[in-house]
Amino acid sequence: MERQIDSTIPSGMKSIGISFLLMLFGYGVMFLPHYSVDSYSVFQNLWEIKVSGIKAGRAAYVLWHRIFQLLDLNPVQKQWFGTLLLILACALAHVMIFRAVLKVAPAELSMFRKTVLFGTLLIAFCNPFLLEWFIYVEITPMYATGVLFSVWGAVMLIMDNPKAWLLAWIGATAAVLCYQVTVSFFLIFGAVLILVQYDFRPGLRVLKKMAGCALLGGIACATAVLCARVLPLLIGIEPRASRVSVTGGGGFVLSVQKRLWKNTLGLTPDYLIAAAAAVALVVLAFGMFRENRKNVWWTMFVLAGCYTAVFLSCIGSGEYWLTARICVPFFAFVSMLLCMAVLRCPAGWLTALGAVTVLVFGTLVWQNDMILQDQLYTNRVDQQECLQIEAAISGYEESTGNQVTKIAVFEDEQVTYTYPGVTHHFAELNQRCMSVPWAITSVLEFYTGRQLVPVSERPAASGFEGENWSSFDPSRQLIFHGDTVYFCIY
Repeated sequence: MERQIDSTIPSGMKSIGISFLLMLFGYGVMFLPHYSVDSYSVFQNLWEIKVSGIKAGRAAYVLWHRIFQLLDLNPVQKQWFGTLLLILACALAHVMIFRAVLKVAPAELSMFRKTVLFGTLLIAFCNPFLLEWFIYVEITPMYATGVLFSVWGAVMLIMDNPKAWLLAWIGATAAVLCYQVTVSFFLIFGAVLILVQYDFRPGLRVLKKMAGCALLGGIACATAVLCARVLPLLIGIEPRASRVSVTGGGGFVLSVQKRLWKNTLGLTPDYLIAAAAAVALVVLAFGMFRENRKNVWWTMFVLAGCYTAVFLSCIGSGEYWLTARICVPFFAFVSMLLCMAVLRCPAGWLTALGAVTVLVFGTLVWQNDMILQDQLYTNRVDQQECLQIEAAISGYEESTGNQVTKIAVFEDEQVTYTYPGVTHHFAELNQRCMSVPWAITSVLEFYTGRQLVPVSERPAASGFEGENWSSFDPSRQLIFHGDTVYFCIY
């Protein structure tokens, strides 16, 4: 039986306003101009958004490409638009989950317990993993759309009518066509809401609803896979889809667990998140153990399924490549674990859980700021390197009379992916754009205005073989011949 929201629950608009302000506190620094590796090519040609979306089976990119055209808006140049949209989407999603939990939780929750609950759910939408979504300024609107649809779909699952479940399926499918990772949001939030709705008790009815949630998520994933294979063929481009090995993907996921729980891929202090999750798990189990041991085992079973859902994109993509942006559901899992602990803990333990929540959220906001500072520094040094290359090209043109129109890009023995002083880096987060061969021409054009045609020819005597530089040296890493500059990335 669903419980009705009582009159002490803050109004929807008030909750959204508070959440929006907290999101601004956590992500406000993202309004400073910054760029990802992909931003430069999108800045030069919006068509790149459409093509990348079709290759990855993200049909929503096609729609957003059209919206950008109609609005005459370049999402890189006017990145405030996507940043604001994603912050607002996170706030709306946060409040939707908060109010859904209150709807299925005991109506006699105290205001203090509701406040702590509000904070625990905030962690799902404000963390260093989701921060990487903001760094890809060119696709923040797609991320925002995916978050909203996935959470909305999950909330529909607590309704007991066919129409609501149809809407849940539409939400899940729309979400994965924006970004496949968001299906994990749908599954985690949906499963926990159903668990709370039935007071953590096992039974045939709740099992059917859990299976229905998983089925809808599976259908949504199948739709995304189909789009990834069919859409590229329709416009004659190479699909990005790869062969999937569940065994290989599972093994890869297991291999990253230690680093994930130690410091969340190096983006938070050691064992902070692990300790918070452990406290929540102990409190939850203790709070339930006194009532019914069977409920404890059922809850642990559901939590295991939710944690597996975190890594669906890693297992299903066939690409054994972990990034912060595809691990965002990890924080959703931790957030919901804390949420359940708040719902079940004795009143005497609530203050401790509140303190844990404040500590975690405050640390995450601090880390967000530090990560963006590294990103801004990386962008500045990328720009300086581009200006050095432009100066060298101009000098060559003035001294020889040759016009440089082509560039051939090579790599030294071991490419350096971050600049000295960058302390927050994982995979492509805070990566040097000048370390990515395919991005060089776009970055150069963005910062210098010079357009160069990429070629693959080698100079007669390059001097690049066997070299392994640790910094940029134009005199050794740039070789000119005729109308071509040969550039070796260090």
